[in-house]
Amino acid sequence: MDEEEQGLAFAPAHDWDSDLVREAAKAFQPEPLDLGNRVGFAPEHKVDLGGIGDRFRPADDEGLRIGGDADRLREDLARLKEHEADLKLRALLEKAERALTAERFTDAWTHVEAALEMAPANVSALLLGARCKYSLGELGTALNLVSTARQHATDAAEVTLAARLRDACEERLVDEVSAILGDMLEDEQHDSLAIEFAEQWVTKHPEVLGLHYLHGAALLYIGEAVRARAVVEAVMAGAGADLEIFAEMHRSILAAVHAPQVERARQSLRVGRPKVAIEQLAECAEALEAEPRYARLWSYAHERYAKSSKIPFVGWRRTKRANVAPLDVDGLQDVLSWVLREELQDALNAFYAGDFETASRRCTRAAAIDQRCAVVAYVHASAETISADIALERIDLNTLAVAEGHLATAEEIVQRMAADPEFVEQRRNLGAKITAERAEVAKLTRFVSSVTRFNDLMARYEHRRITTHNELYSVRGELISIRSTARVAVREHDADSHAGRTLRQVLDAVDATLRQLRP
Repeated sequence: MDEEEQGLAFAPAHDWDSDLVREAAKAFQPEPLDLGNRVGFAPEHKVDLGGIGDRFRPADDEGLRIGGDADRLREDLARLKEHEADLKLRALLEKAERALTAERFTDAWTHVEAALEMAPANVSALLLGARCKYSLGELGTALNLVSTARQHATDAAEVTLAARLRDACEERLVDEVSAILGDMLEDEQHDSLAIEFAEQWVTKHPEVLGLHYLHGAALLYIGEAVRARAVVEAVMAGAGADLEIFAEMHRSILAAVHAPQVERARQSLRVGRPKVAIEQLAECAEALEAEPRYARLWSYAHERYAKSSKIPFVGWRRTKRANVAPLDVDGLQDVLSWVLREELQDALNAFYAGDFETASRRCTRAAAIDQRCAVVAYVHASAETISADIALERIDLNTLAVAEGHLATAEEIVQRMAADPEFVEQRRNLGAKITAERAEVAKLTRFVSSVTRFNDLMARYEHRRITTHNELYSVRGELISIRSTARVAVREHDADSHAGRTLRQVLDAVDATLRQLRP
């Protein structure tokens, strides 16, 4: 080569990457991922103590409306008083009713107390006294009065009124005990006191089913599932057997009692031992019926066992023989997020901490257990996409290759999200971003490759000459290849842009060099 052509180089300017990259390959910021309802970890076997009284409230046509049923109470009491022959007793009851209507509850109780001294078994006095004590907040005394009234009630009106007043007292008592119990359970140091408090109320009023419920719920809340089971099953064996609220708690208790065994089965599935998991789950069959997620884990274990068989037909026959229903999409995704809980949680923590490499590693480990989890795929593909953007903060052939590797991985992984229809929008958006970024990386690679390869070739012959025909043909071949790439690249950039001008310079220099190197 002539010296005037030697040393021709077109090193990219320092700011060229910001002109070419930032508009087309915008950084994928680690914003909160839209995971929908798919992150389902181990079920919580706790019971909400709030509003328990509502669960024991009678139907609309039953019970006493304390706040707005005064007229009805007066009417019922009026009918009862018609049967009173003792004028003095009736006068006391009328005074008590007037005081009660005026909300002078203490005065009302004074009159009722006098009436009860005259006639301790008088149903009207007992019920009116219960109403007074209810209004004064002395619910235990009110229930005792109602209980006595029910023992002496002789007609339907008395029985009905007693039942209504009893329901109102029980509902309010359960609400008040529930509120106090909830406050006590907020502090773990008061757990034993809370249980003692609940037991005291159950002892005082064993007929109030809501108090038994609170007792069982408190035991379950502090992790005493076995004791809670005894409490609830004792109620279910008696009058409360038909109450669905106790059946619900019983299912939660069974799930909690067998949780350690189920956890061992989950761990067996994580290490690829589905047969062992099936054996472990079989030991807690009652929990499989009580907790839907446990039942899904049972189905998943059989599916994994069938797939692990060396002869697929044999494996699936085992599953069919076990009479296990296959999982639907929601069931599979739910159980996968549970089985892969550790990796998924670590990946999310790393992702939001900006450690995308660790997030990808944890997702890879999860996929090694089972690659069908759409949540894991979403986090993994997102982390790989962000890693590509980070690599593009400095542009050269090496970083472009790294970015392309991340994007190619992300494009493959994002297809796994298709297994879950809940991620249709996320998959579409992320897939479109990956496609756009890969196109931009390819465009940048052609530009940088054209410039870099030409510069490297010129630098190679800056202080030496071509000495053989083979070397000559090799250099010409390299220049022709550079020209081919540059011709494609120049059409991808505006003529007035920095890249467009640089590529035209490269093409002109390549043509000039080829002319000089004619055989």
